[in-house]
Amino acid sequence: MQLQLESIVSKGKSLPDVSPLVDSNFVAELETLVLTAGHDAAKLRDPVSIDVSRDGDQIAQMNGALKAVAAGDMIMRDARGVCCSIIYGQDNRSPIAADTSHVLYVAYAPPGVSTDVVEAQLRKIEENVRLCSPAAIVLQQRVIAA
Repeated sequence: MQLQLESIVSKGKSLPDVSPLVDSNFVAELETLVLTAGHDAAKLRDPVSIDVSRDGDQIAQMNGALKAVAAGDMIMRDARGVCCSIIYGQDNRSPIAADTSHVLYVAYAPPGVSTDVVEAQLRKIEENVRLCSPAAIVLQQRVIAA
């Protein structure tokens, strides 16, 4: 997260031009420093769960390459496998695209990061989304503790 912030502030790089749904998340991350993945929920397959990686887990990275995920990483998986890893990032199956209309934001917080900070991140994302889509509907917001 710090490297992304430095590249925008120090190097004058702009936000990627994908979707206001991506921008809403990214801007909130810069403010709260809580790492959050944004997924196109329509591309995920039930059941979706937050988990800890095990030996043999792999993720298809954004560039399409398969990467072994070390045991013990915080991950999210769906019926087809790992779709997000704290260490390796998001998969190439479920990223938000220009036509995404149903988003799942997942904020990952290691021990020591308070529930209040995570909830503030989720509220900030919602505020940012409403700037471009005032009629957005939040279906669910909850914090799951390990």
